[in-house]
Amino acid sequence: MHVVCPCCNSDFPIEAGLIEIDGKRLATVMAELDPSVGRALIGYLRLFKPAKSALRMSRAAKIARDVADLVAAGDVCRDERGSVRCPACVNAGAVGAGHGADGIPARPAHSPY
Repeated sequence: MHVVCPCCNSDFPIEAGLIEIDGKRLATVMAELDPSVGRALIGYLRLFKPAKSALRMSRAAKIARDVADLVAAGDVCRDERGSVRCPACVNAGAVGAGHGADGIPARPAHSPY
């Protein structure tokens, strides 16, 4: 079965996208999330792309798992209050809130990655 990439419109076998174990891990994490949080997470992952290369699937899977754990615990908030429980609908806005006034994503200041 072939699928079409939404970014470049090329078609490829669906197995190719999930052939490595880290791709499967990332897909598993994304499947567990609410769709709005998953879309925000994709935007958040863009913040971690190296300037001269692509984001490695292993790194993306690790970051996604960390964010999913924070969302599940309710520790992700739009503002900077620490460890405040938030409903899932707020978490989508919190994960995607790292955009500047010009709409360009900004890397988090204190990133452990």
